[in-house]
Amino acid sequence: MTKFDQYTQDSRKILVITSQPLDLDCIASGLVIKKYLQHINKDAVLIFPRELSPEEAEQYNFLPYFEEFNAKDSREYLARGDFDTLILLDGTNWVQFYDYKNEELPAPVLDKSKKIIQIDHHLGDPEDLATYQIKNNKASSTVEVILSEITLNNFIDESIATLSYAGLVGDTGNFRWNFRAAAMKTAAMLLEEGARTTELLERTFFSKSRGYLDMLSYAIKNTEYDDELQTQFLFMPLEKQQRDGISEEMLKLLGDAYTSELANTVKGYPRGLYIKEFEEKGKIKISGRGSSMFNKINLPILFSKLGGNGGGHFNAAGTSCTRDLEEVKKELKDALREMLKEV
Repeated sequence: MTKFDQYTQDSRKILVITSQPLDLDCIASGLVIKKYLQHINKDAVLIFPRELSPEEAEQYNFLPYFEEFNAKDSREYLARGDFDTLILLDGTNWVQFYDYKNEELPAPVLDKSKKIIQIDHHLGDPEDLATYQIKNNKASSTVEVILSEITLNNFIDESIATLSYAGLVGDTGNFRWNFRAAAMKTAAMLLEEGARTTELLERTFFSKSRGYLDMLSYAIKNTEYDDELQTQFLFMPLEKQQRDGISEEMLKLLGDAYTSELANTVKGYPRGLYIKEFEEKGKIKISGRGSSMFNKINLPILFSKLGGNGGGHFNAAGTSCTRDLEEVKKELKDALREMLKEV
């Protein structure tokens, strides 16, 4: 009997919340754990804690079981409380598990009288959220943790294999970063079980929209290079967004294009940081990517020096805060300068 089986042995109704931000691993781990709970005859409800845009829904609707990916604010389910076990997937901070952008409602209370199980693979200093943890910081993805430490071999069919493979390639950039031998062995097993990879890889890595490529071009033209800090920056203050006619959807494409294609690929600049200001002036989000070979700065530790909510991996991390943008830029560069003295 696995630890997970022990933790859920007496569970009658289980609420599963898979964390923000939306990506292939949070989708895959959520759907795989839900299907596994059903496989072992548990009553489970899966929530992703905010609504998806039409573009997001279209982007992922080819995945197996995506019609069961219930995307809405988790506050209603948490307030109702008609579950005895809560599973938190793929996240370290409570703010990732509800729609924090909806400021008309207060943050939901985490009811610690419930049995809470946290399943995750991220580095950092997580909040004290769970009664039990199933965590492996060396795993490539949360779906790898689920496959290696929770599920039974006879559970994996072609659809589960395809979904799980999506989680693996999503968090490793199609095996370009953040993976070890165990991830490759898991990938091989999923291929043997019939994972359908052609459409997945085409949609995720090989086929890009014109809008995406336009934003990649914009990123190349607007990236700033700091030779002293050996770091590239893409700053997107609200005024610049408005001046250049960058819509919210374009801003999302810009972030995806920059972090996927540019941030860790420029010779001599082993890390790149994308800093954007939200429409509510003063709200800042930062995403960073580092070269697996050359970056020596732990990005979650760098971001922790700014305060706010964040986490991630050594070479792929993010944070958000409510601060003055110019102060954030200065503190970020000062923190980088100090950390570079120690490497």
